[in-house]
Amino acid sequence: METKQLNDFINSVMRSDEFQKLQQEVANHMIDKMNTFPFESDDDVRLVSARLRDAFYLGVNYESTRGMMALIGKNKRKVV
Repeated sequence: METKQLNDFINSVMRSDEFQKLQQEVANHMIDKMNTFPFESDDDVRLVSARLRDAFYLGVNYESTRGMMALIGKNKRKVV
């Protein structure tokens, strides 16, 4: 498949209202929760923010990898 076709698909997903809404909801949820915690320093805020962001990213990465593997298996069955 051509790179342009793949990039167009990726961009269409990333620019979709649903995708952007999910990103905003996650960011808002983290910030809302952090607003209620009595941090003692800016470093504490940075640490918690980074850990939450990384944990979310790793969770999304895990779930998307599971989905990707299912798609790869599905496509292999079509080719065979």
